[in-house]
Amino acid sequence: MTEVLGLVTAIGAILTSGFQVATAISTIVDGLGTAGAQVQAIAVETRTILLTLRSINQHLIRAYRVTTEVANIVEDIITLCRKDIDDMKECMAPLLGKRAEEMLLKHKLRWLFAKSKVSTRQASLNSLKLTLGLFLQALNLTEQDHIEDYMQAVVRQQISESQNVKKAFMEAGRRDQALEKTCRKLSGTTTEDIEEIDRDKSVNGTTVKVLHYQSEDGSSDGEGFDLLPSHQSRLGQTNSAISLIDDISDDQFMVIADHMRLQKTVSSFALVVINQRQETGPDGAAEDTPTVVPPSDNLPGARTTFDSSRNAQQTPGARRGAAGRHTPQSESSVWEPRYPENAAPEYSPPHSGPRRGGSDNPHFGSYPPYPRSTPSPSEFQPPMPDTEKLRMQEELALLRNELAKREEEEKAREEMIKRQELEESIRKDAETAIAGQMEELRKAQEEIEKVKREAEQGVRDAVEAERNAEEQRQKIYQEATIRAEREAKQKYEEEMRVKEKDEQELRAAAEANSQSSL
Repeated sequence: MTEVLGLVTAIGAILTSGFQVATAISTIVDGLGTAGAQVQAIAVETRTILLTLRSINQHLIRAYRVTTEVANIVEDIITLCRKDIDDMKECMAPLLGKRAEEMLLKHKLRWLFAKSKVSTRQASLNSLKLTLGLFLQALNLTEQDHIEDYMQAVVRQQISESQNVKKAFMEAGRRDQALEKTCRKLSGTTTEDIEEIDRDKSVNGTTVKVLHYQSEDGSSDGEGFDLLPSHQSRLGQTNSAISLIDDISDDQFMVIADHMRLQKTVSSFALVVINQRQETGPDGAAEDTPTVVPPSDNLPGARTTFDSSRNAQQTPGARRGAAGRHTPQSESSVWEPRYPENAAPEYSPPHSGPRRGGSDNPHFGSYPPYPRSTPSPSEFQPPMPDTEKLRMQEELALLRNELAKREEEEKAREEMIKRQELEESIRKDAETAIAGQMEELRKAQEEIEKVKREAEQGVRDAVEAERNAEEQRQKIYQEATIRAEREAKQKYEEEMRVKEKDEQELRAAAEANSQSSL
């Protein structure tokens, strides 16, 4: 598990650095004139490789178990990708920054095509793209219990397309040498020579023609040198192959060998996957799975590759979802081709037609022949179906799926917009309703306060009226009391006067009686 985490981390670092380099390369395309298309192609190829590498990284992340052979292949891929990205970063550095702003266009082109070896880098990136695409396709097929016939044909076609690694590198090296020699001839050795070349408009046109030297089929022996000056063309036709072998460095040979070894390893892995799926069938009823144990490779850094087996007791559901489901088994179980009557011939380099300058030897400028343990797909390949039609059908299905996915996304986006609009409308309605309720509540509160004030005023008025009435009653009572007392007093005084008068009359009568009696 620790090793897998290390691989995932290393791939993540490569993705970060690679996308930065691709973005930086894209920024200098506009300043390179008509030659910017080749530089832009490098950036596009780099992004394609990085996206494929990201898909491989996702396989490693979600894998239930990663076998040793898959881990070894990923390590080789990481090494080659890191080397290519570091080389591009180093070669493109002079074309970036303040120094690049001060360089003339012709100086940039001379540096780009004489020093950075654009064709070789394109060949390296194309080799990585094909190999990584094949490896990713094989990883995808390991998650399936059965492979359709058309997918087997597609994988075998990918294997066939990725086998021209050495030829592509040799042709790219030949193009780079021709460009470098021409640019060196067109470049001055002193400041005065450079200024004279900069003033010469014909030099720029010749350089641009040389920069676009690249044949459609990769065999540029004759037609490519027609773009050069006549004396260089005749000399290049005679000595191109010899100078190519002499000028290629040991490091470049090692790079070619690493690419060839990685392509061979990935092709063998893909063949194991499709062949074991053929023998297993859709119901997974096979009891044993063939194992690939190729003999030792003479290429530098060659490593004994992988053996693969699958437990017959596993269910399809338990096998699905693992990036590498091949478990080691006994080395005696050796994988054999499905058509054993076709013996594996010795390796011979691909022919690119008659060569000029006495280079008709098929082994000229190539690796010496060596025995090959794994037959090429063409040696035991069954009748191939119409791969172009199958590819078009597959692309059509992918486009339909993509269209359906985009329609679903558009529908989901429209539904989200409608939902947001509905939520906004509901929110506004709720805010309006709440504002109306608050206004009504405020008015009701004002009415309550008003009624309360009126009630308090009424109570105060009633109390005041009662107090006034009480005072009035008290006043009337006091006045009535005083009047009654005065009347009673007057009546008493009147009675007393009458009584006193009666007494006086009685006394007078008594006196009169007494006098009369006397």
